[in-house]
Amino acid sequence: MNYIFPKLKQDSINEDYVSKKIYLLVDKLFDNGILSKDEFLYILDNITEKETPYLYKKAYEMKYRYYQNRVYLRGLI
Repeated sequence: MNYIFPKLKQDSINEDYVSKKIYLLVDKLFDNGILSKDEFLYILDNITEKETPYLYKKAYEMKYRYYQNRVYLRGLI
């Protein structure tokens, strides 16, 4: 039974690492407007409910930067 505690501790460290990496990638996307395919896939494969509000917050900030609170519609006729 002693073997499970180091594994749980290691899993917790891995979760923190993955979470920090996702925050860094979201910040990189916000600042530069571009990520590599692998970076996008990393976010999509590893994002959890913990990081999702941060992603939404950054998306809102980006939208507000360009459109403020105006509605922008574009359509083809």
